[in-house]
Amino acid sequence: MIRANFPLFAVIVVLMICAFWFIFNWSYGIIISSKNSQIELQDRQLADYKQKLDGASPDQAKARIDALETRLALVEPRRLTTSQRAGLIARLAPPAGEFRGISIASEASGDSPQLGADFASVFRAAGGWNITEAGVMGLGNRPPSGIAVQIPDPNNPSRAAKIVMNSFRSQNIRFDVQQAPNMPGMELSLLICTKIDR
Repeated sequence: MIRANFPLFAVIVVLMICAFWFIFNWSYGIIISSKNSQIELQDRQLADYKQKLDGASPDQAKARIDALETRLALVEPRRLTTSQRAGLIARLAPPAGEFRGISIASEASGDSPQLGADFASVFRAAGGWNITEAGVMGLGNRPPSGIAVQIPDPNNPSRAAKIVMNSFRSQNIRFDVQQAPNMPGMELSLLICTKIDR
């Protein structure tokens, strides 16, 4: 039957091959066109980034951003973040039924009073702390970090001092430990002042 109708069969086979070729060519043409559009868009974005970065490499751009963030951290007021507050509140609570005494003294300039108020608020929210707040001026022994945990014996901190220092460390709050006598009824003091380690 094929031999008898070979010319017609050959035409049908050729038409089927052409139809398949046309369908595949058309579908791949759409895919290639879409990919070309994506590449063109990425090329335009890349050129735009290069223009905005003045030709800087990604490493140079990251270094610039890091330098700007460092400079910004030096001038913007120090505050406890929401996550730091939550972390401190969770860790500062003394054992149930125990009360600890802490004095929070803030230098009366710059961002120190607000940061001192942030710490006082956190200790109140944690519960179990008797807090005394004060303002100070004319500091002589200024902690470089701007925050000092003051205790009578830095080599033998009280349980309350350990709770405070471990809580600060857990929240990446930089502080210095200073030797200072306790105020009556207080187990430690917290001094907040302008930091000097830029």
